[in-house]
Amino acid sequence: MISDRRETMVRERLHIAASVGRGLLVAGLLGLLAVQSAAGSEPAGRVLASVGDFHAEQEAGEARPLARRSPVFATDTLVTGADAYGQVRFSDGALFEFPAESRFRVEAYAFDPAAPEEGEALLHLLKGAMRTVTGAIGKENREHYRVSTPVATIGLRGTHWGIRLCENGGCRDPDGNPLADGLYGGVIDGAVLVRTQAGELLCSPGMFFYVAGPQSPPRLLPGPPGVVFSGGGSATGAGTRELGLHGAPLGTLLPELQWRGPGVEGGYRAGDQLDSRGLPQGGGGGQIDSGGDYFTLTAMESEAKAVSPR
Repeated sequence: MISDRRETMVRERLHIAASVGRGLLVAGLLGLLAVQSAAGSEPAGRVLASVGDFHAEQEAGEARPLARRSPVFATDTLVTGADAYGQVRFSDGALFEFPAESRFRVEAYAFDPAAPEEGEALLHLLKGAMRTVTGAIGKENREHYRVSTPVATIGLRGTHWGIRLCENGGCRDPDGNPLADGLYGGVIDGAVLVRTQAGELLCSPGMFFYVAGPQSPPRLLPGPPGVVFSGGGSATGAGTRELGLHGAPLGTLLPELQWRGPGVEGGYRAGDQLDSRGLPQGGGGGQIDSGGDYFTLTAMESEAKAVSPR
């Protein structure tokens, strides 16, 4: 009798263990399939430059580091840490760069080179700043290109612009004075349409704007706020003047910069450290990785030809 009970208990425990094992196996297979599905999907773009802690967060909460040539997918949230910098080229040719302490979500993205007019790019700046040169979607299908923020939505009418979200008193002007929280932006080429629940504002080249909140109308600023294109994207504009992308004075272009693998090449020192702008500290050239190959980095121009692999 006791033997029968023991045998029954053993069988029940074995059955439970088998059920748990099958559940774990199924969960593992589902997780593997999800990873394979994400990896097998067509990337929305690829990383061109990565300095410091630049990574992507997926919907499931998993994070993966981003290095040069790493794929970027729709639904990724791109994150830069302190003193970090990232630059991404999307498949339609659009170029985005993110200074330190930024969060940028790719909500939806689709592009077919054979039908650029059917492309879609729905993007969201959650924190920090971004600068961009528009690609084919923004030129061919403006109605389906949108960059939203917690404060305002940016509709595209141009090709070269940038924005910064200031929060919790974290931004200062070039004189060191605190700037009001809100969204600051500027246009280098083309135009952008800034919309809130209270109104909209069309900004042309050389104009800067400010939005206090979603219930406030956008308004033009009398001059550069010092935090949109300043010194590579720091929220502190103290001691700097408004700069163009990659630190060039607004309205000017940088000469071509080259990075190579180990050794000295063309007067550029391998192993130079890059600052938060993605530029070598102290000027000159610098090395992004030691893979032995190289690419060139020019100013972010309106034709989105800033970076071209060689």
